[in-house]
Amino acid sequence: FQPGTQTWTDVPMAQPRYYHASVKLLDGRVVALGGYRPGYGALADVEVFDPATASWTPGAGLLQARYVLGATLLQDGRVLLAGGYSSAPLDVAEIWDPVTGSSSIAPLPTAASEFPMVTLTSGEALGVGGFVGTASADATSTFNASTGSWTTSPGAPFGQYGGALLALPGAGALLFGGHEYSALGYLHLNESAVLDASTLPGAWSPGPSLHARRVWMGVVTAEATTVIAGGGAVSLELFAP
Repeated sequence: FQPGTQTWTDVPMAQPRYYHASVKLLDGRVVALGGYRPGYGALADVEVFDPATASWTPGAGLLQARYVLGATLLQDGRVLLAGGYSSAPLDVAEIWDPVTGSSSIAPLPTAASEFPMVTLTSGEALGVGGFVGTASADATSTFNASTGSWTTSPGAPFGQYGGALLALPGAGALLFGGHEYSALGYLHLNESAVLDASTLPGAWSPGPSLHARRVWMGVVTAEATTVIAGGGAVSLELFAP
């Protein structure tokens, strides 16, 4: 999409996919990791989009084929990938380096898919909730890139998968929206919760409710304002911490 001309241009990928993770790298390129291809299954393929040339190129493949995975850019420019789904929810985690490719790390404390991840201002990566095969989880885990280890933190106030995480100024994060799944069925959520991570493992408290119930929504932050769109609702919402 070209903002100046308000036009779209097709730039086909080599491998059709959905349910993949997309992460913007420090140099402005965007990497698409894993995903699902009908008739094929879970993918380990990686492709990198360069906006300067408007083209995709192959990247080093993942160690584990997966889709609906958690992914976030670490402060050193590498990408943390965790969980996801293949034939069942995964606990497998790896770090993808734009230069050297993937390397394995300690597994997630709890196997899960479809959970949000974000890198906190302190440098730790945070993953919350997810689908664990029979229910939506409230599990909270932080990853320390320096030690390569996971720490289990207090559970979030509500279980969800398909929600969103936003890093807050200071040391914290906002969790909002998602799907709750239980024996009663599926429920789109408008709840939110705030994690104070100034002293890990941190503590959760209730946050401001969304105006609409949303799952798998689009979230973009620009100039300290976060735009939340879609996810089962036709409205936009703005959030300013």
